[in-house]
Amino acid sequence: NTITFSTSLSGTYIDIPDDNLRNAIISCVNTGYARSSGSNYVCVENYSGTASAYGNSVRQDVLEAISRFYYNNSGSGNLNDPSIRIADATGMEFMTSLTRIYLHTNDLREANLSSLTALSFLQIYNNSLTAIDVSENTSLTYLNLLGNSLTDVDLSANTNLIRLYLENNSLTTIDVSTNTLLDGFAIEDNSLTTIDVSTNPLLRNILVAGNSLTAIDVSANPSLYTLTVENNSLTTLNLSSNNNLETLHAYSNSLTSLDVSANTRLRHIYVRSNSLTALNLSSNTSLTYIEVQDNSLTALDVSANTRLLQLYAHTNSIASIDVSSIPDLYILHVQTNSLTSLNLGTSNQLGYLYAHTNSLTALNLASKRFLQRLYLNDNSLTSLDVSANTFLERLYVQSNSLTAMGIAPNTALTQLNVDSNSLSALDVRANTQLIYLVTTNNSSLTCIEVNAGQGFAFDLIIDDTQSTSAYGCD
Repeated sequence: NTITFSTSLSGTYIDIPDDNLRNAIISCVNTGYARSSGSNYVCVENYSGTASAYGNSVRQDVLEAISRFYYNNSGSGNLNDPSIRIADATGMEFMTSLTRIYLHTNDLREANLSSLTALSFLQIYNNSLTAIDVSENTSLTYLNLLGNSLTDVDLSANTNLIRLYLENNSLTTIDVSTNTLLDGFAIEDNSLTTIDVSTNPLLRNILVAGNSLTAIDVSANPSLYTLTVENNSLTTLNLSSNNNLETLHAYSNSLTSLDVSANTRLRHIYVRSNSLTALNLSSNTSLTYIEVQDNSLTALDVSANTRLLQLYAHTNSIASIDVSSIPDLYILHVQTNSLTSLNLGTSNQLGYLYAHTNSLTALNLASKRFLQRLYLNDNSLTSLDVSANTFLERLYVQSNSLTAMGIAPNTALTQLNVDSNSLSALDVRANTQLIYLVTTNNSSLTCIEVNAGQGFAFDLIIDDTQSTSAYGCD
């Protein structure tokens, strides 16, 4: 549909029907950007004159002078405004000097770029493309088409590709067998049932989450650094050839076992919501982050993982856990297990502890000076000493067998739940930051000591059968 007229090159005009595209080209060439307050539209060009439009048309030599064209969400502009999006790329086929195109977050349904043979970088994500032909763009090293409606894309001619992003489309198959230089490959949230990366030995990042894969073979990818295969239907995953792996996302699959003994550089492992009954992490001494929740683990040994900062092991069947060898552990989730013992060691770095819904009868918190949140509800505790935890902000100990709860040193406390215990008294006069207090179902609790007026500063939830003074006890 491109209209050209005039006969000499200097006078040939090309129809650019999209007002936003045409205005952006003119402004870019003349000023370097198209908005005085920001730079939504930027281009790099080698044009010595002043560009202007003739009706809906722009001179061909202006188009040919542009080597880079950016129409993206940078600067202070807002391309979420539909009125400034490009919906028609007609005329861009004459921008034959282009090496880079950024056209993300527009309304393009098609784009004829086959004449742009110098193109090495193409970014058209978050548009409405249903098809695209890149067979003539053999110089491409970077291609980002995520967030479109593509059902097929032929990459057989793009042998120079290094980075490829195809997430959030409607692809059912993909062939990257000729793209042997690929370093990064993302095709998450499509409808793939199989994937073959056996001819891509340089791949460092493979992202195939959110598909329908039942298997993936990464044995030919020894450089693999990041692997995301979550939200598929994998039953097995062989990582024995991936010695450089540092990040593994394999959660929400159907794995019953996983061997990571060869992955000694592993720093982050996400394997929650599988059917794992055991996991040996003794070789993974570089781990700083572990997610193993929602499995069927009966034990978990993290004694070798001394660099760990966060551990999520809740909703399993673990009977005991020892984190005493981990000096910098900051977040620990072990709730909803079968814990009868929890060894926290002497480190003082722990800030968040979630150990509720277990069978703990005792817990030593003496060294946990910086603890801020403590959830121990639904255990079998008869006593609890939190006098050393002076930074504590939230304390949930409901549904235990506590007979006393001394919280005078916990002046930072904002939330306290002691429901369903055996308390006979509670003193919150020192807890001036308290805004939430639950004391219901303590049948012997006849006295809650508060400061005059303090009761109006928080939601005091007390069983109607309890005789309570909001301003001190006789």
